[in-house]
Amino acid sequence: MIVSMHQPNYLPYLGFFQKMAAAELFIFLDVVQLTEGGYTRRVRIRTKEGSDWLSIPMPGENRLAPIDQARLLADERWRKKHRNLLTANYDRAPFFDHEFVEDYYRRPFTTLREMNEHGIRFLMGRLGLSTPTLRSSDLPVDRTLKSTELLVEILSRAGADVFISGASGRNYLDESRFTEAGIELRYLDFHPQPYPQRWPGFVPYLSALDLVFNVPPEECRRMVSATDGENSPLMQS
Repeated sequence: MIVSMHQPNYLPYLGFFQKMAAAELFIFLDVVQLTEGGYTRRVRIRTKEGSDWLSIPMPGENRLAPIDQARLLADERWRKKHRNLLTANYDRAPFFDHEFVEDYYRRPFTTLREMNEHGIRFLMGRLGLSTPTLRSSDLPVDRTLKSTELLVEILSRAGADVFISGASGRNYLDESRFTEAGIELRYLDFHPQPYPQRWPGFVPYLSALDLVFNVPPEECRRMVSATDGENSPLMQS
């Protein structure tokens, strides 16, 4: 079984979903800690000036908590700010979904994971993805393991034969451990494909919301599944 894995990020960029599209099972890596400045609680969106961040503030005790235990601030001000920023910058985009934005920031989410997974599933629908998902926290894994050892245990528990890692995995994964575990390691190199945005010029690595609000559904689906053929970004180790 081909498996890919990633932290359940906040309204992720297209590369997140390309890994999902290339897999038979996608695992939300929610047993690891939050990191300062990580994309589990922040993402960039397009603005007239270029781009801006949507950052979810976390209570002090939750800033470095395991993702599956991180709770959201009860304060509604940040939700209103994010809702207003998205509306102000995308309300004239051809495929802007006002109903989703309003509903998303009014739902009574109490945990970061819950909120992020809801946003991911909305984007999966708009991108035409139906890849089965699993939470790493639902598997009997040893949370004291780190880096490669943790990933290998999760993958083994899930029955993976092939693991698709992002390109940055080349910098820290111990490839020999995957070989020992009988898991083939592949890397997906994400290459931004320009598409029409709200303002002139193209800014890459934004939330996939920018794509689905600006581009017809059939073209979004083509872009997220662009991991086939001789120019595929999906490479074996």
